[in-house]
Amino acid sequence: MLRYVVLLLTFLLFFQLATIIQGYAMDTGVFIATDRIKRNLGDVKVCPDRELFEETKLAAHKWNSAIEYFAVRFMWFELNKLKLIITDKDCDAFISLGKPYEKRVGNVRFLDENILATAIPGIEGGKIIFNITVSDKLPRSMLLPIIIHELSHVLGLGHSITKIDHIYKPATDASGSGSITSYDVYALYVKYVKNGDEQLVRIPAYIPYMTADMPLPDIISVMVSVLAVLVVDRRFLKRGKT
Repeated sequence: MLRYVVLLLTFLLFFQLATIIQGYAMDTGVFIATDRIKRNLGDVKVCPDRELFEETKLAAHKWNSAIEYFAVRFMWFELNKLKLIITDKDCDAFISLGKPYEKRVGNVRFLDENILATAIPGIEGGKIIFNITVSDKLPRSMLLPIIIHELSHVLGLGHSITKIDHIYKPATDASGSGSITSYDVYALYVKYVKNGDEQLVRIPAYIPYMTADMPLPDIISVMVSVLAVLVVDRRFLKRGKT
């Protein structure tokens, strides 16, 4: 029983200390924009076309998992009410394959191959609806990170702005890997809970960079905690032998 108590205490104490040291020693240099659309916490209904159903379902699951994980991890409990729902009615967003790279200026048509997807808000029946178009030229392997990124706009986030060429790219940065980070979820927390509409949310120094699927600071904390327990066990074993 003692070893488990020591394990828990060591984990909590080490993580808090490591977070403070890391946070106040390093400026994240990251800002994430929020849009001006007022949203309430609750279900956000997403309606994908059949061709993108599986990728959209997985993208929504990753967002929901990240929100739940970080809401508990950093005690942003109110954010647990926010959830993406895949459905085919009463939609807040539609997702389909198309040609977002095609542009027109007057009668002139041109292509911009750098545009992989667009998320354009509109008003239907007094309700704001996002129409997301994903490039039909993308390979299957790129669909998931692109949809994860576009869903960040549906949730109310813009792109990230970094002071430097930051190695950590939140999902809100189109050049990122698609991983949803503590930075992204903090920006959602500010928007939904702190009424942070139309802001550049500065990521506080005390929030470590983490992804929900690979929370490295927690892994380090666990490793140190296990080592501490092993040391304690050895000391008790030595006492038992004397």
